Amino acid sequence: MTMRSGKMVKAPHDLVKSPEKKGSLKLDGMSVIEFCFYTQGRKGTFFLQDHLLLIVKSGVYTVRFGDQKYMMQSNEMMFIHKSTGVEYEKTGEPDSDYILDYMMFFLNEKIVDEFLQFAGLKPISIKISIKERFRMKTLVSI
Repeated sequence: MTMRSGKMVKAPHDLVKSPEKKGSLKLDGMSVIEFCFYTQGRKGTFFLQDHLLLIVKSGVYTVRFGDQKYMMQSNEMMFIHKSTGVEYEKTGEPDSDYILDYMMFFLNEKIVDEFLQFAGLKPISIKISIKERFRMKTLVSI
């Protein structure tokens, strides 16, 4: 299996320009669903302009933020806050012909706030060290 890598893009806006993009669903001129197909593993970086809910249906999707590394496998998901630089590696599983199937939902601040209010939840804040912030900004500027 081969792996591709590329420069850091801004997600979700620059993902629409991806050469692997095959189609999209638009509502009032806004992109609602974008889909693409990969036939090989891929790694790279992106900077989140919106919050991301990543759901892995099959395959392996590994993300790294600074020193933290998380591997999501089939039927797992992760919520990643906006303004985060993300290094990723995505591959299929060898026993399933390296098929990778995942969904990315980009959620703006208004949608997240409305959900938290509807669910009766209060957001928790996470403190990031100065060193980690500098590392994230360095990832963005690459």
